[in-house]
Amino acid sequence: MVNVKRIKIGDHIGDSNEVLNIVGGAGKTGMGVVYICYHSRWDFIVALKSFQNRFLSSPEIIRSFKREALAWISLEKHPYIVNAISVDTFDERLFITMEYIPKDELGRNTLTHYLRYPISLKMALKWGIELCHAMEYAFSHGVSHHRDIKPDNIMITKEKTLKITDFGLAKLWDHTNFKLKNRNSPNKNLNNIKIFQSSKAGSIAGTPPWMAPEQFEGKSSVKSDIYSFGVVLYQMQNQGKYPFISSTIEGYEIEHKYTPLPNFNSKLFSIIKKCLRKKPKKRFSNFEEVRMELEGIYKNVIGESVPKIPDYLELHLNSQFWKGYSFQSLKMYDRAIDEYQKALEIDDFDIAVYINLGQVYTYKKKFDEAIGIINKGLTFSPKNISLLISLSDAYRYKGIILKDQALIDKSWRILERVYKANSEDLDTLSRVASYHINHSKDYNKATQCLEKYMSINPNISHPYHLFGLMYKRRGMVDEAIKWFSRAIKINPNLDSVYDNLGLLFFKKEMYDDATLMFQKALSIDSKNQDYHFNLSVAVNKRKIKRNDEILAGEFPSTLLELFERGDLEKALTFINRAITKNPHDSDLILNKGAILALLGKNKDALMYLNLALKNKPDFQLAIKIRELINQPFEKLNKKTLKIGNQNRTETETKRRVKELFQKALTDRAGGW
Repeated sequence: MVNVKRIKIGDHIGDSNEVLNIVGGAGKTGMGVVYICYHSRWDFIVALKSFQNRFLSSPEIIRSFKREALAWISLEKHPYIVNAISVDTFDERLFITMEYIPKDELGRNTLTHYLRYPISLKMALKWGIELCHAMEYAFSHGVSHHRDIKPDNIMITKEKTLKITDFGLAKLWDHTNFKLKNRNSPNKNLNNIKIFQSSKAGSIAGTPPWMAPEQFEGKSSVKSDIYSFGVVLYQMQNQGKYPFISSTIEGYEIEHKYTPLPNFNSKLFSIIKKCLRKKPKKRFSNFEEVRMELEGIYKNVIGESVPKIPDYLELHLNSQFWKGYSFQSLKMYDRAIDEYQKALEIDDFDIAVYINLGQVYTYKKKFDEAIGIINKGLTFSPKNISLLISLSDAYRYKGIILKDQALIDKSWRILERVYKANSEDLDTLSRVASYHINHSKDYNKATQCLEKYMSINPNISHPYHLFGLMYKRRGMVDEAIKWFSRAIKINPNLDSVYDNLGLLFFKKEMYDDATLMFQKALSIDSKNQDYHFNLSVAVNKRKIKRNDEILAGEFPSTLLELFERGDLEKALTFINRAITKNPHDSDLILNKGAILALLGKNKDALMYLNLALKNKPDFQLAIKIRELINQPFEKLNKKTLKIGNQNRTETETKRRVKELFQKALTDRAGGW
């Protein structure tokens, strides 16, 4: 039986699905996990979704889910719905095979990713209209209401087209035996937690921030989906903020049922307000009504015709390119090259293929192939900015690898031409800044480019990353840390930035912070050998520093603590460790002599005190302690003391040694 927790990258699910990447899992998603797989029989990348065992507790549940999911699968391909290909059981576990939506160059493929940035009214309208089309189409073809419309279930393609996913999965929640617990317990992760509980009316199911009031009572309908859509529209107009906020499930129920919608300035406010009416009968009746309202605003406010739904042929031209792009996004460059070459056999005028194929060859360090294919694309479109930038990249990286300044200069001449033609292009600005940081060392020009970039779009992490690199190169460690930290705040999934922060903290000898940064880098890219090496070095340095701190500034306080506790044996062990590090340190040798004296090992104590005085003849503390130890020995040698007096004299000696030693430990912050 396939165990979801144990499936790893490189494993096979069934006979045909090789796991390339894993998304979600325990603590990250509410229901299960998605495996990005290469389907060898179809020669295509797919997404396989599986579910936690609690949702698959009986054959009846699985059959019920399959029937509902088949309605999704049986839909003809629609531009605004993620294509569900099949529902299958592999090794007794249920999987649904779906269309894979690759991430864009900024790592985005869900609405959740886009909500980190401001979304324009035009884009919000476009995506809202597309979602309405998707819901209308699904309902008209027998798919029941969704029950979990939220940004994580709304995919966004590279072309900024919306595609809704997870149709039919609500049926999986019916008949589950999972009981809702701790409705009033605080939880910071409620946007990733679905709730389930059987009731007389039906199953309580959904994700609390987007649930309609009636869903908390086990009731749901298309109007519940309209309510959830209203929350999503609100978020698109408020940079991801929720209209209703709570830290508990019970709190969300109260918020959704009784708290008025906050006022805000937007052309969409009246539509959102109607979607979010507390009583279902006061909401829109269906998604067609919502769409008509949205299209009216699009025409009247945007002043453009509403975009048409693309037809089937428009959706499926040159699928080889999209295969290639999928492989490229997963860094499977050899397979991407194969698909792009097939795409050129179908249409050798497709500029996008030349751009991407050139990029892949550059990633593979096949610079001559990259330059050749990009130049071929330029014969069809000689002023194409993306092609010229790709050509500049190929020359630059080839020059860096070969240490050939002439190639780097050639790269700059191409880039300079592009910059003069379009100084507002963000890709161009970032590359010009990078050139000045890494090659010309003209930091003023680099700063100008990056400031211009941020003035155009301050919500992208890349210029902050480049500022960090610039200050790192200039040796301005604290300033570099500040800029890298800003980049992470915008996009917390930048492994190279975490690595750079780790290196900077390492330079500052802040090994705990360095270790944490390298661990975060590895959590994103676990196969990067540089990150593994950096982490191991940081961990070792952290151990050494901690030992050194104990043996330096922390030494007296630690020794004093052991001394005051009366734990002399442990104090002796502690000093012995220190002496192995610094065998000629007179201070440490004295410490050992004093502790041995307090343990009654006077002969050994004298040996170490004499050794300390040999290295440091004017060591007053060593002289005083030696005198105290020698005094009773001299009297004993003359046989002038009775046993009782001897014990009393030795006790007095220890008391005076202890006073001297304790005062020295208390007074000094370092050695003696």
